[in-house]
This record gives sequence, structure tokens and C-alpha cells, in this order.
Amino acid sequence: MANWWVSEEDGVNWLGGVDDDPTNPLRIPDITIVEFLMTYPQARLDYDIIVPTMSAGEQARLAALLETYPMVANVVMYKWDNHTTTDAMQRRHNTAGIHLRITRQN
Repeated sequence: MANWWVSEEDGVNWLGGVDDDPTNPLRIPDITIVEFLMTYPQARLDYDIIVPTMSAGEQARLAALLETYPMVANVVMYKWDNHTTTDAMQRRHNTAGIHLRITRQN
């Protein structure tokens, strides 16, 4: 099963790494991890799956990251189906209002 954080070519876990360990360096910066977690729903789902399989040092680093950026934990992932999306678009179009330019006649 593929994971969003694992490279398909060489199997590298991009969440891996510890700050002070030269044998296990960081793969991507912390702010990039935060951005991915807030932007991509699949990244968030796969994050929750892969973190328990990581080393204790890596888990501690990622736990500290989530404490530093608490807004990541508050991101709600919506799963919208096509019908819900279409209804929302039609609602926005139908409730937008009609704005007419009225010219003054003398």
C-alpha cells in the first residue's frame, strides 16, 4: 500500500530524520511538513498511519512540531462528493444577487 510520505522509487520516508543525528538527517524542513499537512488531505491521513511506525526520536520531533503549530491539528478534512460540490456552486450563483446599473433619465 502506497503512503503519501514514502517515495515510490526508493522507499524513503520523507518524514524521517532527527535534528541532531548525522546518521538519520532530516529529509524535508518542518515548515514544509506543516504546509503539506494543511494542504493535502491524503498527506494528513497517511501521516497518522506512518508516524506510529517511526523511531521514538522521529515521533518526538513530529510531536513537538504539532505542538509548535497547533493549527495543523485543527484542520478539518472535508470529503465532498460531486453532488455536494455542484449544489454548493449553484447556491453561490443563485444567491449572488443581480446588480444593475441604473442610468438617470432627464
